Amino acid sequence: MASDVELQLSRSIRTLIDGLAIGDAVAASPLLREVFEHFEWYLPAVLRQTHAEWRGESVDGIVPDFARKIGASTLEFGGLCRLISDQALTPIHVFAQVAEDAEEICWFECRVGQTRRGGMVRLAEDSLGKALAKLEALRANPDAIDWAYKVGFGTRQ
Repeated sequence: MASDVELQLSRSIRTLIDGLAIGDAVAASPLLREVFEHFEWYLPAVLRQTHAEWRGESVDGIVPDFARKIGASTLEFGGLCRLISDQALTPIHVFAQVAEDAEEICWFECRVGQTRRGGMVRLAEDSLGKALAKLEALRANPDAIDWAYKVGFGTRQ
């Protein structure tokens, strides 16, 4: 059974991308902001299941570079997320698909943080412009980043 956060997230995603064609970009809107607010709660909960260090970490905002519908009830986005512990920014890339017959996430892949010199890159707020420019170049190839954390579950429908 889905948690309240997952229920709210799945409903928001479904509403957000309803009416968009596959491949369409998702425009900035209050609903997109709502989806990201739900992800701020959902992502750390999923990461904590396999990465103990996330028990003391949370997400305090998502700065999207792109968001798009990539399939039936499926959202992809990438950009930066702000870590609550020190307000540092780090890259993020997410796929989330809402089940056809339930208000739950049936397929999920998340990659957070770039690994460099044995640790995770943590950028200061004043590096935002430079970081977004770099991520824009990686938009077509998120695999070019050496991701610090990778989690996922389910099968894409």
